[in-house]
Amino acid sequence: MFNGQPDFPAAVVGTLVRDRASGRVGVLMAVESYADPVTRGASPYTVYLRPRGGGREWTTDPEMVTPVQQGGPCTHPVVERHSDGKTYCAVCGAQLYL
Repeated sequence: MFNGQPDFPAAVVGTLVRDRASGRVGVLMAVESYADPVTRGASPYTVYLRPRGGGREWTTDPEMVTPVQQGGPCTHPVVERHSDGKTYCAVCGAQLYL
């Protein structure tokens, strides 16, 4: 449980997590209920994530979020270029200067 919210993985606001739906890594900003203004459909909880280092926030389902392990140094095995033209490690979310 996360702040009384059922079925949410053990993650704390401000920690680095992976969104399995998009493959992106971001900082957990909030977990809140959400009602779509167009369809008026409500989801029990929505996770709000922001890229590490700042950027545009995105949302995903709580079931798609897993904590990123930050034990040892990352070797940046998977590199991805974002729409802002910057290059990031897909594993740890660090911005890379290549």
